[in-house]
Amino acid sequence: MDQSLFEVATRIPSMGGMEIGPALRDFARAVRSNTAIVEVGCWLGAGTAQLALGVLENDEPTGIRIHCYDRWAANAAEVEKAQRWGLNLSEGDDLLPHTKRMLQPFAVPIEFHQGDIRSTVWDGGPISLYVDDASKKPKLFYHSLLTFAPMWVPGDTVIFFMDFNIWKTSGDPEHRCQKEFIEAYPKSFEQIHHPGVSSDPEVAVFRYRARADFAGWVLSQVKKERSRLVKSLREREEALRRVKGSASWRITAPLRRARRFLLNARSN
Repeated sequence: MDQSLFEVATRIPSMGGMEIGPALRDFARAVRSNTAIVEVGCWLGAGTAQLALGVLENDEPTGIRIHCYDRWAANAAEVEKAQRWGLNLSEGDDLLPHTKRMLQPFAVPIEFHQGDIRSTVWDGGPISLYVDDASKKPKLFYHSLLTFAPMWVPGDTVIFFMDFNIWKTSGDPEHRCQKEFIEAYPKSFEQIHHPGVSSDPEVAVFRYRARADFAGWVLSQVKKERSRLVKSLREREEALRRVKGSASWRITAPLRRARRFLLNARSN
């Protein structure tokens, strides 16, 4: 393999650094022939380049294809991050041409799927390596899980959750969705401790060991969310009934009527 490709890979803008690059490379190097590598959330291809390097080092690369999924539409934060790497972008720019250009030197089979992740489908066969850097919250995660997980291979597939522990810093309970899924099936997933991953506390890597009920878990989560919404709505209705039954509500009734009268008069 051309050693200059390693240097090319280091020059591709990355969202959060490429400390885990060696881990991505190692697992891509071990992917079985005639299976797929799926990357959900690619941006400009820094992680994809590491996967490509691994494929180039694979002893049996026949039929291995990398599938990348992303919006590839620059937002303000991405414009700022790209500028730090010397790449000038504008909000709304189509990033896919930039990504293809940066990955072209690696000459491995890469398929690009541009659009909203929630509209993606999968018909590419078994997935040996799955890298998710986009499905941080339930709606995206549920769709990604139902789309790709049925083609994970028990005993074989390696899963990178790039934001598995982001909830620890964000404080957002929705960011725990990946963790809650893994904890629901302790016999199905075995955490892999790779030296290249320990440098990034947000990343977690697992091997898929036994079949899990993906659809059943998603359905149970949706039902829980629906129950929480119904409970919240009932609590709000009850609070409103208490307010309307209070003395202060009756006392201020003339003021509310006067306000409505003035608003109607202005609109007419």
